[in-house]
Amino acid sequence: MLRIKILPAALFVFLSLSLFAQPDKEVIKGIEAFQKKNYKLALQELDKALDSLVFLSSDEIASAYLYRGKSSIELLYKASRENNTNDIALYKNAFFDAYSDFQNALKFDTDVYKYEIKKEIDDLYEPLLQSGLAQLNAVYDGSYDPDNANVALMFAGECLVIALQIKEDYVAFDLLGQVNLELQDTVKAYNYFLKSKVLFEKNGSQTPDLLVGYIYYRLAQIDLNQMKDTQRALNLIKEGIDVVESEYIRIESAALPPDQRADYLQLYNSVMLDMENLKRIIYLDYPEYSDEGVSEFEESLRKSPDNYATLIALANLLENSDIDSAISVYRKAIEVESTHEVAWFNLGALYYNMGVQLNLKAKSMNDPDSSVYYNKEAELKYENALPFLQKAFEINPNSLETIHALKQISLKTYRYEEYDLYDALEKKIREKGK
Repeated sequence: MLRIKILPAALFVFLSLSLFAQPDKEVIKGIEAFQKKNYKLALQELDKALDSLVFLSSDEIASAYLYRGKSSIELLYKASRENNTNDIALYKNAFFDAYSDFQNALKFDTDVYKYEIKKEIDDLYEPLLQSGLAQLNAVYDGSYDPDNANVALMFAGECLVIALQIKEDYVAFDLLGQVNLELQDTVKAYNYFLKSKVLFEKNGSQTPDLLVGYIYYRLAQIDLNQMKDTQRALNLIKEGIDVVESEYIRIESAALPPDQRADYLQLYNSVMLDMENLKRIIYLDYPEYSDEGVSEFEESLRKSPDNYATLIALANLLENSDIDSAISVYRKAIEVESTHEVAWFNLGALYYNMGVQLNLKAKSMNDPDSSVYYNKEAELKYENALPFLQKAFEINPNSLETIHALKQISLKTYRYEEYDLYDALEKKIREKGK
């Protein structure tokens, strides 16, 4: 029988450490690989090192976590630059992993790497914010089916939650609110929008932000539709309009090239139109606010007579009480902004609806002559409506609402060939949208 040799205890310990435990060298190898931009090797070496924390000093652990986090980020950036879909999928959680590594690095650091680690954490805020925004926009654009959309929204939410752990900012709270709104968690969404509103009102924004109006807009929508608090919704939308006006004043006072100024003006008109439309809905749907609406819009126009959104809102409100004035205001809106379809469409729709009412009146007449008279008056209204709807179509030929209106007008005015053309176009657009 062979005798088993027993090594001296001290020698056994020495061999164990030398043969099996070299994590400090793996840390060095990992950092060197990172510096040589061999990020995969860096990740491998640092993974091995961090599997044996007991053999590392606190600062070695901190540096291993720091460079492992940096390696993960660089691998994701490299995959994105090269459009390497496999590596993009492999490193899709790189920002999350890096944030966790940087937090661990801070726990072990003895002030050797503190400022570098904190800078890496701070630098994660923007890519996390942009990642969340990109996923949210992809959902808005219909890039995902319903199941994958929820996955994308959950990913966006994770990005934004971590971003907010780094820095509480109104933009991240707003985006997180939108994510939860898409996930149909209205209560969470409302609370995030409120936090966004409070932070914006406290700190403002470094550069003018017209889109901030939508924070107030979304809060007002939830108040109006879910919480049934009409007065609070109205107050919020008024606040939002004032904020957008203030942000636009900042833009007007800045030295900007004409094309950039024109882009800001277009965005301003678009945001204000949405805000004024929501206020108009409140004034239209809740009769107790109707007189207030007319007075407010008229007062606004005395200060800014060429405000397109306010003109549209006032004209729409006047349709229920003073049609002639409504027509006059719509015409004024067209003079102010002839390239925007809304006033053209609304004026055409107003004339069309007047024609429909005259047809109905004709049917109610017992006297044939009166019936003929009202039908002819209706035909005149349809003819009045046609050029306005045609202009709206010219501005936006993909609007199904305008195409449908033109189909109805074509039937009313016996333009059957035009009806067939609009009908074919409508089917084509609907088919394309499937």
